Amino acid sequence: MSLRSGLLIGTLLLAACASPQRQTPAPVERSQPSLTGTTAAGSISEPPGPVRSGTDQADAQGGFVGPTSPAPPDARATPTSTLMAGINSAVDAGELERAAAIAERGLRIDPRDASIWLSLANVRLLQNRPAEATALAQRAMSEAGNDTGLRREIQAFLDRVTDDRR
Repeated sequence: MSLRSGLLIGTLLLAACASPQRQTPAPVERSQPSLTGTTAAGSISEPPGPVRSGTDQADAQGGFVGPTSPAPPDARATPTSTLMAGINSAVDAGELERAAAIAERGLRIDPRDASIWLSLANVRLLQNRPAEATALAQRAMSEAGNDTGLRREIQAFLDRVTDDRR
């Protein structure tokens, strides 16, 4: 009898250990993107990138840090917008190495994203590395495809780098 009860208890213990416990995952906080996002309809409200015209402001070193107005409240975070927000935040804090690391991580995720190439070019220019900045901006141009707005931004960046080197 004790052998049977021992086997029964052992089997029940093994069964209890093997059954999965359903736990709800911890909630994930999502930050509002500072550069871009999608509207409720799902269309992109503004193309991503650190260099903008109009309402942009320059930091103390002359580099552009992005738009001054916050993203609309209904904007959804996208991987690119989250990366751009991280890059701009690091640049604002003067942490250029961290900004470059975030941009490089973004390029490992999506090496065809011209706006990330342009962001890294901007960081390199802020680090006083204009030759690298030019090469990165040229790569951004090759990845920009038919996006005329982004191509204009990249060309304005290249013109600014060329003017600064003279």
